[in-house]
Amino acid sequence: MKYGEAIRRRRTANGVSLRKFAVECGITPNTLSALENDKYSPSRETLKRIAEKLEVAPVILTLEAITTDDIPVGKRKDFKRLQPLLKDFVSDVRPAKAVKTVKLASRCKKEY
Repeated sequence: MKYGEAIRRRRTANGVSLRKFAVECGITPNTLSALENDKYSPSRETLKRIAEKLEVAPVILTLEAITTDDIPVGKRKDFKRLQPLLKDFVSDVRPAKAVKTVKLASRCKKEY
């Protein structure tokens, strides 16, 4: 998974500097820089804080972070077909829509 691009794209779209955003998330600027450059993946707690500050659900950042290497070999062909649609959907998620998406997903999971 490559969280860095998703985090950086959403942070810069909000017009927030790396230093200010790191402080808001309770991490150092060096840590945020390392995350944005995919030196390592964030812990669940850090991902949750970052997502909260970006006003999206952590699952949205996770969906944006998925790469072909994360998919089992037998499913990669299907993933490559779905990936552009998934990226379009996820990149268009705004804060209010993200909450509705998570609630809908939860409801569907319970019903099925």
